[in-house]
Amino acid sequence: MCRDKEPNVVPMAFGYKNGVIYLHSLKKGRKIETLRINPNVCFETETDYELVPSDSPCSYNMKYRSVIGFGTATILKDEDEIKEGPGVIAGRYHDGGCDPKSLSTGRLAVIRI
Repeated sequence: MCRDKEPNVVPMAFGYKNGVIYLHSLKKGRKIETLRINPNVCFETETDYELVPSDSPCSYNMKYRSVIGFGTATILKDEDEIKEGPGVIAGRYHDGGCDPKSLSTGRLAVIRI
């Protein structure tokens, strides 16, 4: 994210479904204020990381797969969409069911990229 020419990186849990990245946040705070001012974002994630040791600590290396992308963040307004996002996020981290219909969304903001 970028606000007033000042970039800001925020580590966040996310979910991915049908070409959409979902994030969640509280409805108030710097992150949401920044996205309302400038919805253009860059994201990065990595997986399959592995330390490649060497005889010399200065020669260690890393193996990993990563994705870097750009998009437009939308703070969702539709209640059904708002409830879908956390279900997608929870599904990425937990195999058990998260029933999105049971979520209370009072203070929750869901962001779609």
